[in-house]
Amino acid sequence: MHLGVLLALTMILFAGCSCTSATQESKIDITKMSAKEIIQLYVDAGYPINNIIDYTAETDVNSMLGRPNSYIGKTDFADTRLDQNTSTYPVGGTIEVFNNDKDAKTRYDYVKAFVSQPGPLFQYTYLYKNVFLRVDGKMTPDQAKVYEDAFKELQKGKLPIFPGGTAVNENEKVSSNPVTVTQSGFTVSPAYSTDPNSELAVGVYCEFKNTSDKDIIIKEITVTGYDKDNVSLGNDTMIYAPNFLKAGEVGYAAVPNEYGIKVTSIEELSRINISAETEKTKGTEFELSCTEPTIVKDGGYGGDKNGNMVSSIVENKTDKMIDGHIYTLVAGFLDADGKLIGGAKSFGTSSNIDPNGKSKTIVNEIVLGNDDLSEVSTINVKAWVDYNAPTLK
Repeated sequence: MHLGVLLALTMILFAGCSCTSATQESKIDITKMSAKEIIQLYVDAGYPINNIIDYTAETDVNSMLGRPNSYIGKTDFADTRLDQNTSTYPVGGTIEVFNNDKDAKTRYDYVKAFVSQPGPLFQYTYLYKNVFLRVDGKMTPDQAKVYEDAFKELQKGKLPIFPGGTAVNENEKVSSNPVTVTQSGFTVSPAYSTDPNSELAVGVYCEFKNTSDKDIIIKEITVTGYDKDNVSLGNDTMIYAPNFLKAGEVGYAAVPNEYGIKVTSIEELSRINISAETEKTKGTEFELSCTEPTIVKDGGYGGDKNGNMVSSIVENKTDKMIDGHIYTLVAGFLDADGKLIGGAKSFGTSSNIDPNGKSKTIVNEIVLGNDDLSEVSTINVKAWVDYNAPTLK
C-alpha cells in the first residue's frame, strides 16, 4: 500500500475510547450522552486518561462529524500508560456517538474490517447501540479488557471503578480537559515582508475558554495544520496566556511564525486544529492583571506594517518581585462584531514589576490578516507566568 494512503487510513481510523462514572444515585444512560460526557465517566472512575480532544465539524480530521449517517460526536483521549508522540493525536482511544443504532453498526463494521487484524492499525472495538468505543492496539489485551468491562457496566447503567482505584466523588469532580477553543484563525505570508520571495510563514491565533467551574493550569497548546485533503503539514506549540485560567475565563494564543507547519504555497494550508493539555492547580498561582491596552508606535522590533504595536499596564498584586523574564503577554484582536481577527505576543525581556507595583509592557510580535492594528476594535491582553521560577519560591 502506498505510504500516503496508509497514512490517510491511519488518520481516519486511529483513535481510541472511553467511558465511566458520575453519581450513584441516578442511573446512567450512555445512549443519551455525548462522547465527551462518556469519556468523563472513565476519568471519574479513576482511569489513567488525559489529553481529551472533543472534535467539532470544523476540527474533525475525518470531516465526517455531523454529516448524514455519520457520527454526531467524537472524542479522543490518551491513556497515560502508553507512549505519546504528540498531543494532537492522543494514543488511547476514541468514542463516537451516532443518531441511531443503524449508523453506529455501519461505522463499526467498516472500521472493524480495517483494524481487526494484527498490525499497526489494530484496535479493540466495542459497540453498544449508538455508541462506538475503540481502544488503541498498543494496549495489552488485559488493559483493553478493563475498558471493555467498564463499557459493559455502563450499559447496565452502573458506574465502574478502575481496578485498584475509586470513583471520583461528585463534589471532587474535575474535567480532565475543560478547555474549548472558541475562535481561531491563521495567516500565510512571506516570512520577511521586504522580500516577497522569502519562505512562507504560518501565523496562528486563537481564543480559548475554561468551560468548567474550577480553576485550571494549561500546560501546553498545540496546533496542527492540514491541507485540503486532510494531510498534516506539521504541528507546533503555541504561546498562550494566561496559563492559570480561572473558571469561565477566556485566554488567547498567538504565534506569528509556526515553524513546525510547513507550506510551499499560500493556498496549501486549508485548516488548523488546536488542542490544549491541562492539569490541576496547586493553589499557589496568582494573576498578573493587564489593563489599558493601547496602540503605540514604539520604534522597536516588531509591530504591524505601520510600525504600530500594543502596550499594556501589567499589575502585580503580590508581595513578590516579578522578574521581566518570567512572564509573557499575549493579546487577542477582535473586530466590531467580537470576531477574533488576530493576536500578538511580547518578545524579549519585559520590565520587572515591584511588589504591588505596575509596569508598562510592549506586545510586539503581531499576527493579523491585514497587518493593520488601526482596524482592530477591541484588544484583550493576558499574562503567562512561570510559576516554577526560583524567584517565586
